[in-house]
Amino acid sequence: MLRRFLPETMAVAYEVHGTIPSVRADATALPQILLNLAANARDAMRDGSGELRLALSTVAAEDITGVPALAAARRRERPGGPQHFAVLSVTDTGCGMSSDVMARIFEPFFTTKHQGEGTGLGMPMVYGLMDQMGGYVTVESEVGSGTTVRLYFPALCGLRTASIEPVMGATGPEGASERILLVEDDANIRTLTARVLRRAGYHVTEAANGEEAEERLRTQAAGLERPYALVVSDMVMPHGDGLYVLEATRRLAAPARLVFVSGYAGDGLSGAPGGDIATIGSRFALTPVQEGGAPPIIPKPWTTSEFLSRIRAILDAPPNVPLDAAATHDATRAG
Repeated sequence: MLRRFLPETMAVAYEVHGTIPSVRADATALPQILLNLAANARDAMRDGSGELRLALSTVAAEDITGVPALAAARRRERPGGPQHFAVLSVTDTGCGMSSDVMARIFEPFFTTKHQGEGTGLGMPMVYGLMDQMGGYVTVESEVGSGTTVRLYFPALCGLRTASIEPVMGATGPEGASERILLVEDDANIRTLTARVLRRAGYHVTEAANGEEAEERLRTQAAGLERPYALVVSDMVMPHGDGLYVLEATRRLAAPARLVFVSGYAGDGLSGAPGGDIATIGSRFALTPVQEGGAPPIIPKPWTTSEFLSRIRAILDAPPNVPLDAAATHDATRAG
């Protein structure tokens, strides 16, 4: 798989040290992880040459250093924790990374690549997928000396039964448990955003576009589900954009809270003259909650701490999507 993905001028080497135990791993997630790491290695070996080396080994949990989450778990003496890990080391001979870059490597949307060359989601996805499997990931790198990523897979005996370290160290306010409807058409961004919110304690329902969001809101309006405290929506999507989501929220869930998340300063939304956020907020009476009076919007890229802070602030503020006066008037006349 990796050989077909890399230039022929790059060498690929494989090593197996000792006996490797059976491990807990997702057969779908593992190729995603390896392709992400291979893509990073390919980009780091800029001249098209160099070597990518994959090595498998086994290590006892008590001998592992440099993995804070595992150390914390052992200090808490959690019963049933894994005693051994299979370690897959992925090493390249590329340009390496500075300490500043290393400090942000698992941060969503952070990338050192040029615009259009990377999303900044690769390493956060690797982290999240490993965590879902009960494993860990570490990165070692120096400028000019290449990079080594180590993936720790728990051996099947004594599986870890609960997550220990929050994604990117992010935690939400104690007691945060509100329901959030997340609307995002990019599956990778949706998965990552949902994971960050769930780790902060929120209950998240996902929708891939405005039409799916409308169905979720309709179910809530029928009294079949607990109401959403907040709708978090992308702005540019097929099958119902951010404006569609706003209309559906106002019609089916108001009074409610809504925040847009977008990487575009001037998203062109169907039916929004000028296509800017101020026009949308004014046209649909979306009450400002941001300091300075701007309609609520979280720009991409965001950091985890910034994102969760904004979400909490909007949840703590009064609803910013008022009742649809026209719909209320029609309902009153019908009654």
